[in-house]
Order: sequence, then structure tokens, then C-alpha cells
Amino acid sequence: MAMKALIVDDCETLRRSVARSLKSSYEVSQAGDGIEGWQLIVAQNGDFDIVICDMQMPRCDGKDLYLLVQAKYPELARKFVFYTAGTVHYEWLATQPQPVIAKPFTPQDMRQAFSKVGVVETRAAM
Repeated sequence: MAMKALIVDDCETLRRSVARSLKSSYEVSQAGDGIEGWQLIVAQNGDFDIVICDMQMPRCDGKDLYLLVQAKYPELARKFVFYTAGTVHYEWLATQPQPVIAKPFTPQDMRQAFSKVGVVETRAAM
């Protein structure tokens, strides 16, 4: 059975690129913002092996989604990997245990971040 990944990003191009890089090892779901991500998480009862989440999105950003997940699905919150191109929530991110990848990132950056949350089965080929 394939591992399940959720990619949450308002940039469709980047979201699809990450999805393509993971599809050989993961069953990939995609969400265009934190609200869509939350809806998918609830619909799956938190059953994802990893969540790759942009920090800066309209409606519901990465921090807000993480806090929702942390309250209802604490085990899933431990499987978050954030990425960002800016300084949105920089101080908050510095206090969190979850890995943060700076955009632009490489497949090696993804593998390292995945291993920090206990996910090592990835063949990211971005």
C-alpha cells in the first residue's frame, strides 16, 4: 500500500511539481489552501503519512492549518514539513519542531526534511 502525502499550496505550478516528484512513492492529494487542506484531512480522518505545506496562502495559511491539525490530529501534526520563500511567521517557525524548507528547494532538501519527521521512503525527483 502506498504512503499518503498531502500537498497544500496556493501555487498550482509548484503544488503539481511536488506532486509529480512524489507520485512514484505516494498516493498524493492536493489542496489549494489551508481550508481545502483541512477539509481533506478531516475527510481522511487525519490519515496521511506526510503533509507538505506552504506557509503563505490566502484564506488559511500554513500556521493556521498546522494549529488546527495539532488540536485534532496531534500525530499528523508531527508529520508536517513546511516550505516558504519569505519571512511569514519566521519567529513562530523558529519555535516549532517541524522542518522548514526554503524555496526554491531540491529533492535532497525534501528527503532531508522527510527523514526529520520519520518518513524515509521517498524518491523525490524534482
